[in-house]
Amino acid sequence: MESIITVPNPLLRKKSTAIAKVDKKIFALISAMEKTIGHRGVGLSSVQIGEPLRLFILRHSPKNPPISFINPVITFFSTELLTHVPRTDNPYEGCLSVPKYWGEVNRSKEIAISYNTVEEGKLVYKQEKFSGFPAIVIQHEYDHLEGVLFIDRIIQQKGKLYYATGKKDEKGKEIWEKVRLF
Repeated sequence: MESIITVPNPLLRKKSTAIAKVDKKIFALISAMEKTIGHRGVGLSSVQIGEPLRLFILRHSPKNPPISFINPVITFFSTELLTHVPRTDNPYEGCLSVPKYWGEVNRSKEIAISYNTVEEGKLVYKQEKFSGFPAIVIQHEYDHLEGVLFIDRIIQQKGKLYYATGKKDEKGKEIWEKVRLF
């Protein structure tokens, strides 16, 4: 398991490099990313573990193994946006590299993406559409490849950012403090 780098590490602001050859090193990196994400998150880019390559993984179901996205290119963004992450436990977007901060980010409801992935030990090229929660995660991880953090999107969109205090109210719900951005 690798350590996840956090802000203000300058690697998080670096545009990632395309992967020229998918070899044993890349397979090992994907395996390390899968172990690192464990049950802590739903997506992880390689830059978050110190490898600024155009690679991220998505785990959109605890029952299924993560999907690797090698040299992805988002080819379509819908104009219809989602402001809140469509889950019941926490409606805000967060990031393992920006711990304890969460916010409202407008993301396209649907995207199309072309990418290479590994299936049964073989490299496979895919073009797919994703919508809802998986589309949000993919856009978030794709931003990492461009050196963009979700807090940048919040500032750009004049959205709201919250800090998770770690405290709970009398009903057991998380207490959030709004962070002043402007």
